Amino acid sequence: MMTSKITLHIARFAIGLWFTFEKFWIGHLASPPQRVPTERRGYSGPSSGKESRQEEMKMEVKRNNETKSIDLQRMK
Repeated sequence: MMTSKITLHIARFAIGLWFTFEKFWIGHLASPPQRVPTERRGYSGPSSGKESRQEEMKMEVKRNNETKSIDLQRMK
């Protein structure tokens, strides 16, 4: 009776170790995280300041799973 409990605990521990190993090590080896190059704000040339100001003037509103872009200059 006691040996079966010890065996059960050892088996659970081994399975837990295996799943942890598989999730954190093999998973990263199979699909490494993809890095997308991001643009720095104000880096793409003389027109970037104008574009960033226009981006700040727009606001996205989510309502009933629909995304709408509202121009804040029109609301003034």
